[in-house]
Amino acid sequence: MSAMDTFITIDEQIETIERKGIAVGDREFARRTLLDVSYYALINGYGEAFCKEKCPAKTYLEGTSFESILGLYHIDQRIRWILIHYLFEAESSLKNRIVYGFLSFRDPASGADDLGQQYLNASAPGYDQANWRLKGFVDQLGSLINEGKKDSQAVRHSVQSYGYVPLWVLETLFRFGDVRHFYQCCNPAIRASVASGFSVSDSFLNACIRVLHVARNCCAHRGRLYRFDPGNGTFGFVFPSKGSQDAAVERILRSGLSSKGLSSVAVGLRVALPEPDYRAAVSSIYEAIAEGAPSVFPLSESDLLAMYSLPSKEGMLYNP
Repeated sequence: MSAMDTFITIDEQIETIERKGIAVGDREFARRTLLDVSYYALINGYGEAFCKEKCPAKTYLEGTSFESILGLYHIDQRIRWILIHYLFEAESSLKNRIVYGFLSFRDPASGADDLGQQYLNASAPGYDQANWRLKGFVDQLGSLINEGKKDSQAVRHSVQSYGYVPLWVLETLFRFGDVRHFYQCCNPAIRASVASGFSVSDSFLNACIRVLHVARNCCAHRGRLYRFDPGNGTFGFVFPSKGSQDAAVERILRSGLSSKGLSSVAVGLRVALPEPDYRAAVSSIYEAIAEGAPSVFPLSESDLLAMYSLPSKEGMLYNP
């Protein structure tokens, strides 16, 4: 059996690492590290980056060490810390704009003008009645209110003072998944208006929100960001064609970004964040990779950028 199949002690883990052809320079340091970072998370999670390509069995690049695998783990951790900050900013911006768009919507046909109270009614004009997620989402809003009655002073105050919870109060409890599903359930006119505020189309903003949601969950749960997979297929992240009339999309396509890895996250951040914040996020990620590169020999800085699906030059991400 392997280290993945049954429990083995720290010393046995180190012996397994050495049998794989991975050098362990300081066994005591390795022992302390494996007590803090599991063998599975470290070796199985990041050792793969040091494997030779096109080998039927895992064969590691010459010069691969325990310390170099740990170096990649630390780079990934640093990028995770950077991203979570900017993902929170993007989440806040998206949430506030979507909620504002919903509240300010006026439907000439129904004459309804107070969606601050109607959001718990799935037939409210601010919703897309054709969306199959709608009933489940409205039920989720009701569950959030019940949670808020226990944990949120603002929700309790609203219930006690007004008899209901205004949407602008409930939104403080929204998670990124709630933001994503709210946008999808909004009336198409609201989605188009919100997307226009970000200078992109409804479908493109929806794809960006999805990718940012996946990235946020990856960061929050200490997932692996190198070779990050935003998903594919129907629910994946797909660029519009280069013939799109969307100027922001055209700019993004020219920047050299792709729909893979951290490039997909950068696309979402470029749409959701102000330009200075987007540049700060990108600069911090490239700095983390450049400063960490010496610790991941035999990999190079260019190898790391490829693993994260980032352009070779940071400036390419700022092209107009």
